[in-house]
Amino acid sequence: MNLEDQYKNIIKNLDERIKNKEDLEYIKSEMVTLFMSFFNEVYLLRELYEARMGAICDKQAYFEEKIEKLGNSIDKIEKDFYMDDQISDLRIVCPYCANDCFIEIENLHDNGEMECPECKNIIELDWDEDDSDCGCSGCTGDCHCEEDDML
Repeated sequence: MNLEDQYKNIIKNLDERIKNKEDLEYIKSEMVTLFMSFFNEVYLLRELYEARMGAICDKQAYFEEKIEKLGNSIDKIEKDFYMDDQISDLRIVCPYCANDCFIEIENLHDNGEMECPECKNIIELDWDEDDSDCGCSGCTGDCHCEEDDML
């Protein structure tokens, strides 16, 4: 039984049991006031619920937008950060046979060594960047090549 049917049933029962018409009208009036107060509260609660849900949806949309922007920033940073790691080939000149070759980084041994594809000797790769080598052939680090380049 729905609420409207229950209300009609209560009014019918009041009509049948209360013989004094003045009292009956007073009770009906008070019941209508009570029901209207009840429905007003329900309506206000619904409005409050809708307002809160709207605020939650707005915040969710705001945070989703922030998360998307943050994800895009992270993707850009990741691309910048790992750009050097994307080099897949290394150009190596074998110190044993002078073979000039390219090797994929994935094919390096765990210790960073590689096998020359020509002579099969193991080439130890030096990953340390040493600033003492100025780039000339046979540089010992105490030469004045850089000063000569500046002239």
